[in-house]
Amino acid sequence: MSPLFSETTLNAGRAGEVVAVNDDGEFVGNRKLPNTSGQYIPRAFRSRKNAQPVVSGDFLHPPIQNPAVPEENVPSAALAIGQRSGVYSGLAGGWATRSVPEGAIKQPVVWWSREDGLAEPGTNQWVPLPSITASGAVNTIVNNSALFGWVGDANGQNRSAWRWEKAWVGGSGFSDKQVVYGFSDEWLLQEIVDATSTETLVWVTAPSPA
Repeated sequence: MSPLFSETTLNAGRAGEVVAVNDDGEFVGNRKLPNTSGQYIPRAFRSRKNAQPVVSGDFLHPPIQNPAVPEENVPSAALAIGQRSGVYSGLAGGWATRSVPEGAIKQPVVWWSREDGLAEPGTNQWVPLPSITASGAVNTIVNNSALFGWVGDANGQNRSAWRWEKAWVGGSGFSDKQVVYGFSDEWLLQEIVDATSTETLVWVTAPSPA
């Protein structure tokens, strides 16, 4: 066992957790840090390989918002990380809070790969959902190409599971083609929680509305 956070300011009295890890010992999760008002909010991080303790440079940048929001004021959590490919770490996925006319809601995020030891790129991407008011999250990443998760309304209700191939390709938009509705008229596939490299899935279901 080793300390999760190595800097004194990160290792004092506030909650943090690891949610997923890949074969190279890179892990992702979230850590509560103060925003500009001094309130503690979850912030997504991705470690470097070989399970190195998290430092301030390992926190992930949320995607750009319009109007702009300081990144330290954006709650976020990383829930998935892909395997390394060459000298690059795998993609990370999860959610971040996005400002919309109805308020602030969680939306799925793809955090780009980075070379180990270098700063996180500042061009991370929202998963472009069918509706700007939809909420959701990336739960798992398979072979650094397919993303799985859930999408629902602004309160996280009425969830549907989704699969999105090569989500980070420029101009690739999310559509109903990626939503997985279920295996029968009686059951709705609400959320894909995890998946293997051969896409054996772990899911959550609920009865379909009458």
